[in-house]
Amino acid sequence: MNSLIAVIGAIAALGGTIAAQPVMVVGTGDPNVDVPAVQAAVDQGGRVVLTGHFSFDRPPTTWFEHVNGRTVLVSKQVAISGTLDGKGEMTIIQGGDIPFAVDAFGAHVTIQRLRFVRPKEYGILVRAVSGLVVANCQIDGVEPLPDPTTPTGTRIGNGIYVGTTPTLFPPTAAEPGQPENVSETLSIFNNNIDAGGTAADNTLGMSVFAVGKSPDQEVDLYIFGNNIRNITERVINVYQIGGRVHHGLWRE
Repeated sequence: MNSLIAVIGAIAALGGTIAAQPVMVVGTGDPNVDVPAVQAAVDQGGRVVLTGHFSFDRPPTTWFEHVNGRTVLVSKQVAISGTLDGKGEMTIIQGGDIPFAVDAFGAHVTIQRLRFVRPKEYGILVRAVSGLVVANCQIDGVEPLPDPTTPTGTRIGNGIYVGTTPTLFPPTAAEPGQPENVSETLSIFNNNIDAGGTAADNTLGMSVFAVGKSPDQEVDLYIFGNNIRNITERVINVYQIGGRVHHGLWRE
């Protein structure tokens, strides 16, 4: 109960730091309209509300060498939220190679109430942030892709990834990552992830690698209430955390 209260308090504090007037974006189903519109809204920061059906199904933008690309880049403080339509359906993000890539050093980021349908590689990938909430999202099947630096290797798919190692694998002595790039409270809760893994793929529900650095850039990591299924590797893979981990319930 104390952990839950702490998370609720962190979310409330985050909400108080973001401008009250949201930017509204309505999906068109045309990726050449939807992706630039969402990117422009996110670039403004503050509160962004997405409603309707968005298509991110177009070639990705180059990001770094161990992924095939990314779609929308989150680089500043922002709270991205979906809505429910008249039938109670969530905002849909269709396709996209890493639909939301977060590289927002020193900024708080929230992503909530979105339904991702067949994203490629990762649904959400976070490499730098100071305070994170990923909540009440749904991921329906992740399309695994090979690491482009080893294109004949195992295909990888991951629902939610937060980490600082360049290879996106657990840290090693040779590749320790930059854990100071991710700090403060990280809350990942009430997400519904169907990774859609097959025996030929390496699929996980969520991973958190090399985040937080003592004594002044630690993290408080909260993971609870997530429903995760159809994975071929670990449901939740947490490795080398500088700070505290509060792990609640998950269901498979």
